[in-house]
Amino acid sequence: KSPKQFLFLARSVKGVSFGSPDERPTHLFFLLALRKDMAHLRWLARLSWICRNRTTVANLVKASTGEDVARILRIAVEELPGNLRQR
Repeated sequence: KSPKQFLFLARSVKGVSFGSPDERPTHLFFLLALRKDMAHLRWLARLSWICRNRTTVANLVKASTGEDVARILRIAVEELPGNLRQR
């Protein structure tokens, strides 16, 4: 039986010093456990695009429930450019 695939989001409201170029704290951390390289690359591209939006990042950091996080991410995925929305 193949292991399950998943994307994991961890967040720190306070932020963690993580060596960012702007030296600001990092608040969101993603772990991608995907079987295929292309799926991994596609999700990296999607997450990079999503995290460019400061409002989305701020909403993810301050979300109070897992359902809120899932809703914010669903909306962000719907707003991706067409080539990143394709499966």
